[in-house]
Amino acid sequence: MTNVGDQVGKSIVHGPVLGTAAVGGSALATGNSPAVPNVFHFAQMTEMLVQFFGPLWFQHGQLAVRYLKPLKQGEELTAKANIVSQSDHDTQRLELEIWCENSGGELLASGTASCLWSS
Repeated sequence: MTNVGDQVGKSIVHGPVLGTAAVGGSALATGNSPAVPNVFHFAQMTEMLVQFFGPLWFQHGQLAVRYLKPLKQGEELTAKANIVSQSDHDTQRLELEIWCENSGGELLASGTASCLWSS
């Protein structure tokens, strides 16, 4: 695995992924279908972090997210993160700024994440 310091400044992206929720009947026909549940945002951010950190994410990952705006049915969501620093307390831990946006670039959720880079 590469040096933890070499990761600072890198960006990671997951998506775009089409947002859908189980709806039916008149809601679909009238276009009044519900927003995609926020758990969809969280799942896409987590998938991106698992792809980047691998198994270490499950033992040492931390994620805190604030939901800002719902994703509409049929919109695309992209999860993104910037690795901003090494932890002051644990030099093997990377700290990230993380967010989701729709295809128009509107911010849907934002937060922070951290994980050990090597054990």
